[in-house]
Amino acid sequence: MKRGEKMEHSIKAGLMITSASDYNMEICRGANEACKELGIELVIFFGGSVDPNVKFVQSSDYQKANVYAFANYLDLDFFEAVNGVEKEIFVNVKTVCNTCSGTGAKPGTKKVTCKKCNGRGSIRVQRQSFFGTVVSEELCNECNGTGEIVEEKCEKCKGKKYVLVRKKFTVKAPKGVNTNNIMTLKGQGNCGENGGPNGDVYVIFKVKSHELFVRNGNNVFYELPISFTEATLGAEVEIPTLEGKEKYTIPEGTDTGTEFILKDRGISDVNGYGKGNLTFRVKIITPKNLTDRQKELLREFSNEREEHLTEHKKNFFEKVKELFE
Repeated sequence: MKRGEKMEHSIKAGLMITSASDYNMEICRGANEACKELGIELVIFFGGSVDPNVKFVQSSDYQKANVYAFANYLDLDFFEAVNGVEKEIFVNVKTVCNTCSGTGAKPGTKKVTCKKCNGRGSIRVQRQSFFGTVVSEELCNECNGTGEIVEEKCEKCKGKKYVLVRKKFTVKAPKGVNTNNIMTLKGQGNCGENGGPNGDVYVIFKVKSHELFVRNGNNVFYELPISFTEATLGAEVEIPTLEGKEKYTIPEGTDTGTEFILKDRGISDVNGYGKGNLTFRVKIITPKNLTDRQKELLREFSNEREEHLTEHKKNFFEKVKELFE
């Protein structure tokens, strides 16, 4: 389009986000402001899981974000997310006023045609941008897109057409749900305009961290302290798992930092695609506050091992020498 030409129709742009994280919401706000400047209507899509049991918003649908939907955050502790949990939430939902049946007008009165938009429900707005003059269609702010004005408002809803009702919902969080996963409660949101369908309620999960277990997707990691003796001689130790404590054999000669992986002992995938792994890394604790006898025994042990250690030190210093030659 040439500079100075008028754009006689509205333009829509699409933006898809995978979750309602603060970062993604900031992107949406920035994109929306940029589109407003150009007179472009921004359509936001949500992407997520396709688990049939958990109605997350599906990226394959590419549906326009429902303006009558709203988000509700639900906090879960670590093991509630691991094992799944059923929780109740309370939200204030816009419900059609039963006094005026959603018209906003006092019963027995009539509406009049909006003078600002002449009953069209929308108005044309002209803006200047670096592309030239941009003309866009916007919702009439006088009649809110209905094309009609209520002269005598309903006493119960004050002309808003709806009343707030506090509703209780039971949310069944599945095993493996994670922070920023979104569950959709279809048709449970705010009432639609002019008899339109209800919006949805988006439940956004926030999972608290654990003092021992560190989660990375469906995998779980933690650090296991063991003694010098256990590492040297090997030992059967008690280790924590997601199912409880159990015995595990540490082989002799284990170095600090060695990792042991328990396959398929992590967190269940929220969509049912198997389980992650449970990994623990051993950390050898150096003994402190030794008695004289203990120190003497360690010196005897060191003297007996000196020949072996000398060979290791020799190899180490040869590598250092090669490095700087």
